[in-house]
Amino acid sequence: MTQRKVSEDTPSRHGGLGQRIRRALEHRRHFVQIQPSRTPKRSLMMNPLRRAIYHELSRRPGLTSGELARALRTSRANINWHLEKLVRARLVSRAKVGGRWAFLPANLLSDEELPVFFILANTVTQRVYLAIRQRSGIFQAKLSKTLGLPRQDLSWHLNKLSRAGLISTVQDGRFRRYSASPLFDEMARAHSRGIGRFKGTLLSALKEDSLAPSIVKSLSNSLLIRMASGEGSSVLEVVTDPYGSILKARERAKKLTRKEK
Repeated sequence: MTQRKVSEDTPSRHGGLGQRIRRALEHRRHFVQIQPSRTPKRSLMMNPLRRAIYHELSRRPGLTSGELARALRTSRANINWHLEKLVRARLVSRAKVGGRWAFLPANLLSDEELPVFFILANTVTQRVYLAIRQRSGIFQAKLSKTLGLPRQDLSWHLNKLSRAGLISTVQDGRFRRYSASPLFDEMARAHSRGIGRFKGTLLSALKEDSLAPSIVKSLSNSLLIRMASGEGSSVLEVVTDPYGSILKARERAKKLTRKEK
């Protein structure tokens, strides 16, 4: 019987098949690509609490996380967690004022404006300021009676307003008269000229948040923005003129000053 000589270069039937399969798999391995995840990125501003935080900060820029927590009736830890995400997304800015961190919508206010709103974020200080705006030249004793504040507490708020340049003082005999300075109104006029830039940067930031924002209504002091994503759609209300928001509280100050009559 004639034996067929098998060359060393010729693989056996079983070994050759196995080697060819291994080579094919090795060859294919170089071309296999991992498919990217098709799960859409979740947008930050589709979260209702983050929208509420942003709206409150646009209305009252300069709030601390503790003040935000009280205003929105949630824990400070919860607010801090959401604020950190908004800051990283460049939707919210923070700055240290008076030794504390103050928060505001990114690009809404200048560095010069923020300390003013930080002071007026205190509701009692704001009441004192608005009462002085309504009754220019008022004495401290009358102001104390009008607001129902002890003289010592009132002095603390008056000193804050005076250091910020929001009020001026005139000595009248043994007593002092208090009036609002032009600073607030000057800043309000300058702010109105930059609102268009703020709107543009906000819409750009929302687009980066995987949203398709569109302005539903644009008023002189606020915006309604519809945001659409794979998760649905929602509306964000943004106050573009926080000066106007503060002055709206004048009605409350007017009611307080009626007690003088």
